[in-house]
Amino acid sequence: MTVTAVVLQSQFDAFFDRALKDQMHLGPSGLVFPAWRVSDLRMRMRVYFFNITNPVEVQLGDKPILNELGPYTWRIYMEKFDIKFHENSTLSYREKKWYQFLREESIGGYNDIITTVNVPYAAVAQRLKDGGTVAKSTATFTLNGLGQTVMHAKQVGELTFEGYPDFLILVANAVEAGKKEDSGFGTILGTGLRIFTNVLAAEPDVQGSFGYFVDRNNTDDGIVTIFTGEDNRQKINRVNVVNGHTELTTWPQHKCNKIKGTMGHLRPPMSSRENPLLIFVPDICRSLPLRYENVSVYEGLSTLRFVAGRETFNNSGPDPCFAGSRKFKSGVMDIGPCKKGAPLVISFPHYLFADEAHQNSVIGLNPRKEAHQFYLESDPLTGVTVSVRARFQVGVVMERVHGLGNLGTIFDGTIPLFWQELQLEALPPTVFQLSILRQLPIYAKQTALVLIGTAILISLIAVFLVYRYVHSTYVL
Repeated sequence: MTVTAVVLQSQFDAFFDRALKDQMHLGPSGLVFPAWRVSDLRMRMRVYFFNITNPVEVQLGDKPILNELGPYTWRIYMEKFDIKFHENSTLSYREKKWYQFLREESIGGYNDIITTVNVPYAAVAQRLKDGGTVAKSTATFTLNGLGQTVMHAKQVGELTFEGYPDFLILVANAVEAGKKEDSGFGTILGTGLRIFTNVLAAEPDVQGSFGYFVDRNNTDDGIVTIFTGEDNRQKINRVNVVNGHTELTTWPQHKCNKIKGTMGHLRPPMSSRENPLLIFVPDICRSLPLRYENVSVYEGLSTLRFVAGRETFNNSGPDPCFAGSRKFKSGVMDIGPCKKGAPLVISFPHYLFADEAHQNSVIGLNPRKEAHQFYLESDPLTGVTVSVRARFQVGVVMERVHGLGNLGTIFDGTIPLFWQELQLEALPPTVFQLSILRQLPIYAKQTALVLIGTAILISLIAVFLVYRYVHSTYVL
């Protein structure tokens, strides 16, 4: 018993690590496969709109004065289906998402009014920027006749999942009819805008509606193929193919088009905290690097926190990888190449980590790291993600177009439209299971110590009894 206890005490860590690694894969028998298939997470999507309080002055060239309104919150349900395992230690799947509006977790309801940029109008303006005088005059007459203005007031429901009828979208649907569409790599704004600018989603909204999340409910983003990690634990959850593509064709440089990283659910078990995480984000056609920041705590569980920093949207290097046709100072990324030319940009909320020129271009922003930084927390033992705050801001590029309505005098720059937070949190049963896994080596060592102590005690008692027996025999 003593020998067994000593072996258990000295070898259990290595045995436990080896056994855990053997189970940490996404094969059918993998320890994490059930939770990966049906996400065992509390999921929320929160949207914060930027209400423009001086729309008339903006059209005359003044800085936009913004008032943040939010959060507007939706519960997210996700489930993977059409899961197929392949011989090369990969699996393919589709993931369906449902969104349910939560009035009790929102600042207001679907009827709240937001004054914002008319994005389809801005897209039209960009297309006509280099057009002739006749084309611009005709467009101005048509837009005015349709009651279209570059600024408008819309309800939250209209701007999000419900959408609203837009004649520009309806006309563009006819223009785009018959064109073969690229399946794309996901959406960030939904389907409405794509019909006019041919940019955003795989299926056009035939009703001619625009909304940032129109047709996103009860849908999936296509087929994703990832490595299961069965043959190599370091490859677990790494993306291999997205919608039939092994790489993108979005960016000028080949190295920028490589599909790298994971979808964020898992990282390799017991991997070094110094290894940066790469999260592939289909909506912006690139991977995001997350670097280790510190040890954090989630629901009593010690975790590793990885964050996106100012280097994520750094455009000031000698050879920026994700540069579009529009040039911006650091902190803002042109996602036009990802969205086939749409005048859209992405950044962190409130231009966090961005060049001061962006933050000073509008009035009403207050970037704060604790409220606006993108971070992910994972369990250092298993690599399971337990908490995420994925935060992005979407803006529209406004450029003066002389000869097209009042766009000849409009504010020239980027205007934030909204920022979005995707919140994922592990549920108590998952946290409990991870805590138990953490404690197993400690329990084993304690058990070994008890066994060793018991063995020593039994040995001492045996020696004492033998001594008494021998001594009593000698006396007789």
